[in-house]
Amino acid sequence: MKTLEDILYEDLVRTREHFKKLKEKRENNPQVRLLKQTVADRLDLPTNSDTFTIIEKLKSLSDKERSEKLKGIIT
Repeated sequence: MKTLEDILYEDLVRTREHFKKLKEKRENNPQVRLLKQTVADRLDLPTNSDTFTIIEKLKSLSDKERSEKLKGIIT
């Protein structure tokens, strides 16, 4: 008979694997990749920048700057 600890651990492992697969699918999606490259280019970042870097750059911009940089991408 499984203990509660074993059940919770197995559930945690399944959840981790599920999120890992979702992340891989998202990273391999050509539309997401193109969007990320376009946004990075408009923010004067390398086109291979990771999502965290792009988000931090967007946070550092004012609302007006952000809307100017992303004009045409996000309506």
